[in-house]
This record gives sequence, structure tokens and C-alpha cells, in this order.
Amino acid sequence: MTVIEPASQARRAPAAARDELVLVTTAGVEHALPAERVLEVLPMVALTPVPTAPRWLAGVLDLRGTAVAVIDLRERLGLPAPEPGLDAQILVVEHAGARSGLLVDGVGGFVAAPGGVGLPEGPIAEVALVAGLARPEGRLVLVLDVGRLLEAP
Repeated sequence: MTVIEPASQARRAPAAARDELVLVTTAGVEHALPAERVLEVLPMVALTPVPTAPRWLAGVLDLRGTAVAVIDLRERLGLPAPEPGLDAQILVVEHAGARSGLLVDGVGGFVAAPGGVGLPEGPIAEVALVAGLARPEGRLVLVLDVGRLLEAP
């Protein structure tokens, strides 16, 4: 099993913890997550389906003896959601003391966000899943709110 090191150990540009992001790609769209929320990145594994669960709940995985719910980020964000391929990855995140997985198409790595994460203004401020905007490596990227992603819509 290939595991990318947790945020605290991975090689990346030095910056304050709140300015570090993990870039992910889902359905061809790049988003970011706060690095301090990401514990590890796993390759795609077989998930146990959960009967009558919402479409965005991809299933459950056994992570070293602990059941971890895995959310399909494509479904959660309303993006086109074909079956994930074997090259998909699962980000293990932590929120409110609980671990969950986020199923993504790919992980771009850890980056610094010069200037930090700005709060969205205007209509984008009303989008519940967006925590802010950042400009890592000169690109404008939406930073997703991990806590809101894990809540039932």
C-alpha cells in the first residue's frame, strides 16, 4: 500500500500551518483542502457499500482496524461522477475528532498559499462548502471546508 506522508512530515514549501494546502483534482477541477486536516493519502481500495446511503457516501474502508466513511467528492460537489478508477485516491481527514475519507481523482501535493486563504466575498460567500480562496503557485483555487463536506446536506 502506498501512503503519502501526513502533512506534518511531507516535503513542501515552508509556511504557517494555516497557509499550507493540499491540492486535489476531481472531475478535472482543482480544489484545495487545509493541510492540517489531511492525515494521509491512500490509493484506491475496495470499499464496503452502505445500503440506503446517499449517493455521495461511497462506502466504508477498514483503516488499520477502524471503520472510516468515505465521501465521493465528485458526488458531494455535484460534479459528473462516473465510477472511480484504480488511480483514484482517498484523503483521510480529521474533523471534530473523527476520521473520514474523501475520494478524489488525484492529489497534486502540498503547497504554500502565499498571503494565506482569503474569505470569499459576494455570491461565492454563500456557497456552503467553500471556506475561502487561495493563490498557490499563482492559480486561483477554491479551498473547501472539510467540516461542511462531512455534514449531511
